[in-house]
Amino acid sequence: MVLSPSYTWSETKGGLTVIAQCTGASVSTTDVFSSPHYVSLNSAPYFLELDLHGEVLPDESVATIAHGKVTLRLQKAGSGLWGRLVVDMPRTERLKRRAASRASAEEAAAAQAERKKSKSWNESRFTLGQQMDQDRMARVEIERAKAAEKEAEAAKLRDWQNSVGTSPTSVTAQPYSEIAETDEPPALVNGGIAPSSAHPGQPSLASAETSPPRQPPRQPPLQPRPIPRLSPPPPPRRTGTVSIKFTPKLLPAPARTKGAAADRELPPDPLAAPQLAGTVAPDAADISQRDPAWLKARGDRHYTLRDWASAESAYSHVLSQFGKSIMGQAIDCVVACYSNRSVCRIRRGEMLAAAADASEALNIVCKARCVTEFPKPEEALQRARMRLYARRATAYAAAGVLHRATADLHSALALVGATEGMTADPGAVSDRSVLTMDLHAAQEREEAAAKLRQEAAALVAHCANSGEERTAEGQLELTRARELLNECLGLQPLDAATLAQRATCLVLLYEPSAAAADATAGLAELDAEAARDGVERSMMSGLFPPSPLPDEVRAALVCRSHQAERVRFALLESRGAARAALSQLQEAASDLRAALKLRPAHPSVLASLDEIARRAVAEGVDLQPLPLAPPASPEPAIAPAAQPQGKEAAVVEARAEATESGSTGESAASSSAKEPKVVSAGVPPPVGTRSAALLKGDADGAVRNGKLEQALQLYGVALQADAAAEWLQGTATGGLLFRCQCLANRAACHLRLSDYNACVDDATAALTALDAIADSMAAAAPLRLKLLARRGMALSRLTRHVEARDDYRRAVALAPDDAQLRHDLSAIEKACETA
Repeated sequence: MVLSPSYTWSETKGGLTVIAQCTGASVSTTDVFSSPHYVSLNSAPYFLELDLHGEVLPDESVATIAHGKVTLRLQKAGSGLWGRLVVDMPRTERLKRRAASRASAEEAAAAQAERKKSKSWNESRFTLGQQMDQDRMARVEIERAKAAEKEAEAAKLRDWQNSVGTSPTSVTAQPYSEIAETDEPPALVNGGIAPSSAHPGQPSLASAETSPPRQPPRQPPLQPRPIPRLSPPPPPRRTGTVSIKFTPKLLPAPARTKGAAADRELPPDPLAAPQLAGTVAPDAADISQRDPAWLKARGDRHYTLRDWASAESAYSHVLSQFGKSIMGQAIDCVVACYSNRSVCRIRRGEMLAAAADASEALNIVCKARCVTEFPKPEEALQRARMRLYARRATAYAAAGVLHRATADLHSALALVGATEGMTADPGAVSDRSVLTMDLHAAQEREEAAAKLRQEAAALVAHCANSGEERTAEGQLELTRARELLNECLGLQPLDAATLAQRATCLVLLYEPSAAAADATAGLAELDAEAARDGVERSMMSGLFPPSPLPDEVRAALVCRSHQAERVRFALLESRGAARAALSQLQEAASDLRAALKLRPAHPSVLASLDEIARRAVAEGVDLQPLPLAPPASPEPAIAPAAQPQGKEAAVVEARAEATESGSTGESAASSSAKEPKVVSAGVPPPVGTRSAALLKGDADGAVRNGKLEQALQLYGVALQADAAAEWLQGTATGGLLFRCQCLANRAACHLRLSDYNACVDDATAALTALDAIADSMAAAAPLRLKLLARRGMALSRLTRHVEARDDYRRAVALAPDDAQLRHDLSAIEKACETA
């Protein structure tokens, strides 16, 4: 009996999902057919067929089976919503449409099979050719080795023969060929010519007639030399296959564990989490149980059995063996452990920890490659990186960090490759289809959350601006805004801007505890987002950086980064108001002071701080002295110095001079001894001094201590204090000159940190601002000289020698007696000539 299963479906603009309930369905017993307009599912006893309303792409459609559910993910041929799943037409036309769709799918399948067959054939031919070339080279090497061995043996044989003297006879007579020829006449004997012989020791012809022949003298027989005994040759080699089995290890095993004890495997069942004593007593445990390769193999077995907790424990122990120091041979092992542990944590619901693991793996992949005899091909490395991006996107999407999930899905899609180039690879087509559908879903969630947030922000702003938050109508609007923000946080739980809006709404609704909790969560998310930005910067600085994101995605991330300061100010202000409502005056004052650092002299924050100070005096709470409002006149005033104890205790606070100190990073206190400002003890300094001059002094002190990164941040905060910097000088150009000093010092820090582009930017901004100041100002000339020299040095390091030469010429014109400037200018002019 055939049953029609129950199913549900949903759609997006790019695809649709059908989930059918088929009890007992498995991969081996389920058959799925997909065509452009017709889809069927057969899993006995269930059968489902759908005549689709529109056209889908069969090659990019995916079916998954798990826990008695068959999920069909179909990719639409065109973008748009259908509104219905099946088509509404007469049965005859529907059957004709179905037959045409099936025929089209069968033709596509046949073409796909032909392409696979052709690809397999070409790969087989290529492999056979490579093998034949290797065999040919091997035969040539064998012949060369045989010839060399033969020549070596022949040389040995000649040496042996010469050493034992194996010539046929040992002749003492001089060979005939060695008898010397002469032109001298023969000697006279008894008035005649002396007889001669052809060979020594033989009688002459003349004497042979008168005397008997003489016998040649006998010589002793030759005694053969003894032949040395040679060692017997080694036995011939055996031919055959040698099998080697070993346990994979990355750490050396001690002598007592080598051999059979080291190669012994634990029984596969039952599997239990490895009990490692490395963290308790490292010297008492067998080192084989702390070897990373062995631990990873155990973790992989638990991973296969879906025992996520045990697998995570094994992978964690592997990573604990390395920490931040990873040997080159273990890079692939460490990356795989981070990647697999991220999957385990996703399965266990630890989304942010899973995203952190994927980020660590990506950071390692972007910085180094594994040092091994058989490195992975580039295609395998790119696919591993794509999986890491996909897993991190899954974790971010589940945690509610949708902008990060969207960026990672874009990066993963870029690694998959173009669709037309991957049609022969079903795995790549499936990856692209799933990633595209996930990207559409994340974008739709983000758009829906943005609409809800905008509507809620309009309601909160209307109540806050009209002053109706205490009326019944205002409370209803705020309640509605809170419901919208709750719905928005359901789609995007960790959005700091949404948390800031809800905290503001809760403050107006007189729910301070919930408002403080939301503000704290938002600040934590901002810190986490800053850490994520740091990881991305670290990845971009590696030897193998990721491919750049699309322009619209990168622009969205940059815009969110620029809004972080505004969101942090709103969160601090809301948490300060909430804590003040909860009578936590010290904590509220701390939050408002932090907000005041972001926006110096902000009127609402100053008013709140004054109110907290009055409450603290009334309630007897000891607070740190709060800053006063900026005075109307910048002239120094001497406050009464009399104290209740009768002792004068005066505090001299330096006022920042307009002229920058002689060396970069000199503190404002040392350069402002001319005009001290005396304030009685217990009276806090003005806001401008706290927010700009002292911040610059802290930055100068950080430079002296070598903390250049901290100095950069402090100079940036001091630059934001525009109103305070204007008050410091007391004229319209004083604040501008103060900011030029901060830019000059920050440019010097960038130059020392080798960030030459940033140095050029800061120096250019300061020089442009100095052009607006009259040349008659004495402080502008030395500051312009330093800026020109620093920008010229940065430009020369960037090999922009012509621009550097122009800056140095202007600097030499300002200080013609400076030998160092003249020397640098001559060097740069030589570089311009050789370029």
